[in-house]
Amino acid sequence: MSLAHLYNITVTVNRPTVTQGTYGEEVKVWAAVSSNVQAMLQLKKTVGETENDKLGRLAVESDYILYCDPDTTIAATDRVVYGTRTFEVVRVDDEIQIGHHLRVRLLEMR
Repeated sequence: MSLAHLYNITVTVNRPTVTQGTYGEEVKVWAAVSSNVQAMLQLKKTVGETENDKLGRLAVESDYILYCDPDTTIAATDRVVYGTRTFEVVRVDDEIQIGHHLRVRLLEMR
């Protein structure tokens, strides 16, 4: 039995590729590697407020757990997009090591 009956959202997994910009600089481009991924998202905790140096304002950092099928293409360098929200993938675990589901730790900066 899987967790599929608990999946209540659809997300897209984006992976970076590095290309060269107009002046030879490295530019990171994000492209979808998995789309329409059925998943469940849970808030683990709000880590706290941090100062965003570029904008000079406070940002709230939140820790989430995403549960999805074990055959989902996702890595610790990816991003997960849910609607207008973007999350950084911190860690990907197959917790019980039998291919039941993936537990993906995410970080969101707002």
